[in-house]
Amino acid sequence: MIAVQHGRRSEITDPYQKSFERFGQHGLPDMPSWLFPVRKAAMARFAESGWPTLRDEDWRYTNVAPIASLPFNPIFQESRHSLNVQALHRFPLTKADGYRLVFVNGQYAEALSSTPPKDSGIQIQNLAKALREDSALLESQLSRHAQVVDSAFVALNTAFFQDGAFIHASPGIQMEAPVLLLFISTATYAGNSSHPRNLIIAEKGAKLTVVES
Repeated sequence: MIAVQHGRRSEITDPYQKSFERFGQHGLPDMPSWLFPVRKAAMARFAESGWPTLRDEDWRYTNVAPIASLPFNPIFQESRHSLNVQALHRFPLTKADGYRLVFVNGQYAEALSSTPPKDSGIQIQNLAKALREDSALLESQLSRHAQVVDSAFVALNTAFFQDGAFIHASPGIQMEAPVLLLFISTATYAGNSSHPRNLIIAEKGAKLTVVES
């Protein structure tokens, strides 16, 4: 259990903490040992800060109360769906040349995705797989740029992400065709949410275009 201050803020963040405990019990197989402390620290930060309000300078013109008032129902299990490659054509850029990673309710849909061969000089794959196969590189990069102290949204995302896109372009790689990251939601329950996390590393001299939809 994560200890937080008592009072109104702890009441607001309690449902998120309980979901986090269920998430920890559900677990993610074969994840590196360093990842859970990162998640736990992010959840503690969210429990401490809560959602931003109009009294916070950076949010004085943006009211997030409609988001905060929803029930919190993160999607932990892979969702059943009837999408196929033909069904993707309703979305922009899916017919364009290039590679794509498709996620349905935050879960990687390999059958709908298109990735390059291993010897192409660029890694384009889902983050969960990269965490299993290239843990050392991701440990040094994953929380380096998106800081949980800066945003409640980043903290919540860090605590609950299960998958997302991982792109690593080797030095000097020049890609003409875009890489499409397509996130589709078929969720129907109030408060259903997914928390994808993308990590894109372009080494010196690398050039590529990434489009997120």
